[in-house]
Amino acid sequence: MKRSNLMGYTEVYVALGTSLANGQMKPGERINTAALAKKMDVSTTLVWEALAQLAGRDVVEKRKGEGFHFVRLSGSAIADLYRIHGFVIDLALERWVPMTSLRMNRDPWIMFDKIVTRTSDAGLLGIARYLNDRMRMFRRYERKLVDGLPSITSELTEALKAGKIEEARKAGRHFHDQCQAAAPQLSEAYNDARQSPIT
Repeated sequence: MKRSNLMGYTEVYVALGTSLANGQMKPGERINTAALAKKMDVSTTLVWEALAQLAGRDVVEKRKGEGFHFVRLSGSAIADLYRIHGFVIDLALERWVPMTSLRMNRDPWIMFDKIVTRTSDAGLLGIARYLNDRMRMFRRYERKLVDGLPSITSELTEALKAGKIEEARKAGRHFHDQCQAAAPQLSEAYNDARQSPIT
């Protein structure tokens, strides 16, 4: 995670979020701000500010007298996140603006981002970004633990290309239902990550 000391706040925030999403810190463990700043070659102030922002996104938590900790997530919490995200996507699809061309992507989250972005609704975009920040922490386990995601993503894209919004909504709901069903396994994989935390 070594970085240049020319990094600004945004770069530090993105780098920390990416490191967490890639499993470089273990859920539940304390994050040593000074050690992390040294490893990234930036000031402790920048790291603290970025962690405070991540705490605002509920990705990390600040415990009184203990500093920042990377949050653990229960199966029910993960299921709730998928349920809420599913509502956001369903609502966004109600406002779908047809595209003359839509490139297929095997990553369903890129498709979901396109769906929400097309609404130009600041409220939906804000909620989606909050959810994305939280959910990207365990999304790397989806392909291994959730059945049928590639075919669901294909169904979603083809329905959008054909302008069949109800079919797209059905595919979106199917995706989120499958992920909710796998929430206990996703939680176990996420919380039991074996990567060494930064201390």
